[in-house]
Amino acid sequence: MALHPRVFAIFVCVSGLAAPARAFALDAESDGPPPTAPPDRPSPMPVARGLQLGARIGYALPTGRFGGDASNASGSISDVETAIVPLGVDAGYRLTPHLYVGGTAVWAPGTAPHETGNPCVQPGVSCFRQDAQLRGEARFYFAPDAKVGGWLSVGAGWEVASFAQSVGSSTTTATRTGPILPDMQLGFDIRRGATAVGFYFGVSLAMYLTQGVDPSSTPVATWFDEHAVHSWITLGMRGSYGPW
Repeated sequence: MALHPRVFAIFVCVSGLAAPARAFALDAESDGPPPTAPPDRPSPMPVARGLQLGARIGYALPTGRFGGDASNASGSISDVETAIVPLGVDAGYRLTPHLYVGGTAVWAPGTAPHETGNPCVQPGVSCFRQDAQLRGEARFYFAPDAKVGGWLSVGAGWEVASFAQSVGSSTTTATRTGPILPDMQLGFDIRRGATAVGFYFGVSLAMYLTQGVDPSSTPVATWFDEHAVHSWITLGMRGSYGPW
């Protein structure tokens, strides 16, 4: 039985619309859900071990007393120096991705107190303070391959502190030295390849053992009669490159 021309035309139109719809449905089934972004995985260090260099800057506050010298038997360090700005360089070797051993050399200009009555604020008087430290340390990295990872270091060393006071053309310098044991630091690094930058917090416990005054009108004992522990509390920023 022949189809009516109108019926035939409708049948052709419906068939033409159904074919693309069926193809679209098959494509959707085959594609499945849209792909998700890959997880952010840690990037491995360029090498596992090797040399590592670093630099640092900070701001450190003193606590404690000098010791038993005759000129300042019970004086607090903060009475003559309110703060120092440590500038340091690091050099060492990364034994494993987690463990670093090396040394740090620090020079730190200091700030004399500006309170009324302090000799450094008197007319015609100028003061200069500086501190130098040489330390060895071992540092442990908690997540060496992470883009952001923490670390902990423990070290020891030697400190040389100098306190100069000038009146006109005459300058008197007092120098005190002693061990640093221990020096402890906790920080974190933001790493990209072999380069890392981050902040750190440190506490150093130290003790002055020797002293000297130049020039001195009276003899000054080289060794402190009584020892006192002092500390430096530091907040700073450091960067490093390596290992390579």
